[in-house]
Amino acid sequence: RLIPRTLSPVQAASADGRIISAGALRVLPLPADRFCSGHLVWVQQEAQPRQCLAVHATFTEYGDAGKKWRFLEANLWGILPKEYYSEGRYLTFNPPAAGTDPAPCAEREGHYVAGSLPQSCGGEDPDHGLPPKAAGNIMWQEGLRRSRRLQANVKLMEAQVHALRDALALARVLNRTLVLPHFEALCDRSELPEIIPSCIYPGAPPRMRVPFKASTHFVTDTHKLQMMAEPAAFGMRSSKFGGRVTSPLRLRAHSFLHDARTSEAIRGARTLVRVRQRDSVTKGNALDGAGEAVLVAGATDREVLEGLHAFREQRVLVLENAQGAFSGWEADDAQAQLFNTMMQYYLLRGAWCCTWQGGNQDNGRVYLTPPPALTLRGRPL
Repeated sequence: RLIPRTLSPVQAASADGRIISAGALRVLPLPADRFCSGHLVWVQQEAQPRQCLAVHATFTEYGDAGKKWRFLEANLWGILPKEYYSEGRYLTFNPPAAGTDPAPCAEREGHYVAGSLPQSCGGEDPDHGLPPKAAGNIMWQEGLRRSRRLQANVKLMEAQVHALRDALALARVLNRTLVLPHFEALCDRSELPEIIPSCIYPGAPPRMRVPFKASTHFVTDTHKLQMMAEPAAFGMRSSKFGGRVTSPLRLRAHSFLHDARTSEAIRGARTLVRVRQRDSVTKGNALDGAGEAVLVAGATDREVLEGLHAFREQRVLVLENAQGAFSGWEADDAQAQLFNTMMQYYLLRGAWCCTWQGGNQDNGRVYLTPPPALTLRGRPL
């Protein structure tokens, strides 16, 4: 009975205007740092709930699977068995670095002034040569020209997908669970096209730090990524591959190695794997002077197994760099073909979104150039 038939006229019900009234109903805004938006938690706070009493996950990309992955990243997904945190051997990697903000806000821009909303700033390429234009629907080609942050972010995403693909291949060869790193981003994601050229989500602080730590869905489709845990249920039935069974690829979110629930035997046992150019590594030598593991860049499956054999019992291997660390297979035809198909199904063909919200959303998506093809006995798959 407190809710009136209409919410107008809305009137101030307190001297500072924070409480408003419409008939018998009085409304007080909840503090945003207690009742938190997804953007606040996963972008501005880098997947840390901090003081949040509730977290808003609506509008997360990639449906329920995307929401689940985000909760895993923030250590907010509780329905997992104890074995999830105590069993297995793992591989992770240092992700490609984003570098510095290629087009920061000017010192005078983006500040809050009482009584007005701060305007978006930064991101624009001063050399694009295009006439001034209000933020809104534009084709992706123009958006890419207008925003230096978007240009740099697409290149970063391509490096990240390349690194992730190679790390997944190494995890497959080594039979390890891959712990994804906490990727960086130089451009936010949004189906609100006003995001260009600033690359900051509308309503977020215009002077938000760039680059920022981002959810995995800034790099790839987290729904498809999780399908790798059950490939036979998502398009890779053995009947399609001459009876060959596609083994699951197991994943963990970046928070796994910092989660208090994860066994100390895992969290505290990390072995760094240096990735060196082939001409700088002595043949057959898997150790450098500091006793750390060494892998040649562009290693084959045989070289991976031989080079890291001495570390097969280590709980966590950490690649200092995964991009270009793996080149392909020398002998295992089935593993090579099935893995390559998995990547086509579940990882590649990703895009940044969006500069356009019209009927054909492809007008607003910037699709990535795929990484170099992996090989089987020297021939591209």
